[in-house]
Formats: sequence, structure tokens, C-alpha cells
Amino acid sequence: MRWVINRRGIPVGMRIVLYMSGLECQDCADKIEAHIQRQPGVNGACLMFVTKRFIIDCADDRVDE
Repeated sequence: MRWVINRRGIPVGMRIVLYMSGLECQDCADKIEAHIQRQPGVNGACLMFVTKRFIIDCADDRVDE
């Protein structure tokens, strides 16, 4: 996990980078990404099918949940 820093250098959340295995198709990756983006405390999510890299930006007060 890493801190997400705004333009003024103030921490505004955390970035989690995961590597996914077992993804069969782009449609599956899109559905997982959309589901995570709808979760409370998630500021953004990006699941790259080709690299299997999943980046989730979330509010720092929600990371441990």
C-alpha cells in the first residue's frame, strides 16, 4: 500500500496494487473493476487485463476494513 498524495503534498488516501491470477477474459476484468468501484471508500479502481495488475485508490480511513 502507498499513500496517494494530492497536488499540495497532502496524503488523501491509500493505493493498493494487486496482481490477479485466473482472469479468463476482459469482460470478467471489467465486471470485477466495476464492482470494486461501487464499494464505499473506493475512490477509483483499474484492473488491466493484459498485465493482471489491479490498482485500487481508497480513502485512508477505510483501508483496514
